[in-house]
Amino acid sequence: ELEEFRAAAQRPLCRFPLFYSEPQHRYNYSPHLAILRNVGEVLQVRACARLALGQSAEALADIELILRFAEALRQEPFVQSHRMRHELTGFAIQPVWEGLASKRWTAEQLTILQKRFEQFAPLADYKRVVRAETVFQMDAWDRLRSVISGDRSHSHGYDRRRRILKPFYPVGRTYYHEMDVFRFYQEKLAPVIDADEQRVFLEKNHELEKALAATDAFTDNLNMRWTFNGFALETARLQTALDQARLACALERYRLAQSE
Repeated sequence: ELEEFRAAAQRPLCRFPLFYSEPQHRYNYSPHLAILRNVGEVLQVRACARLALGQSAEALADIELILRFAEALRQEPFVQSHRMRHELTGFAIQPVWEGLASKRWTAEQLTILQKRFEQFAPLADYKRVVRAETVFQMDAWDRLRSVISGDRSHSHGYDRRRRILKPFYPVGRTYYHEMDVFRFYQEKLAPVIDADEQRVFLEKNHELEKALAATDAFTDNLNMRWTFNGFALETARLQTALDQARLACALERYRLAQSE
């Protein structure tokens, strides 16, 4: 029920029940994301319908609930979660534009929307998220090293069938890959976005894409290519959409003030 989601959203410190010390929550960490997408789509359509019916207050409530879902994902240290956060924020922005086009919003409602959009800073979140993914990838090599060396106390449920690698894969090479993962973050991932200057460097993003296609630093290179490919540009597009929505709300408030 949507009202159950609304009631839960009133709890400012609530989070999804993910426990990162457990392997299944490190790598199978997305059971809630599909649910949030489905609910977000329903709320987006209902907000647009309510605007068409002149129910701007109810539409605003639906938009704020979508944004609350998006904000709840901010603390999760995974690119996949932040991709869903971007998608949910886009769901919220669409009815705002429709309300602006049909002049449905009041000045007070526009102020609320403008302040809510100001709370989102995807460019500032980018470095933290890719750094967290880097740490998890370094941990994957650490756990693989534990499996190969036969140290059950640090394998954390990792697929022990990989111990077959022990005769063929030198333990020392896992340290090399761990270092390689962090170097990849420092030299390729982090420099793409400068949050302080609000800049995205396309040339560095092209270098990142080429490096992702060639790297063997990760335990699952194919999955990491999917994880990081395009994430910086998605982040930049969302920041642009938020800035445009904030500016549009401010201009509409000015128009309303001048027409009174």
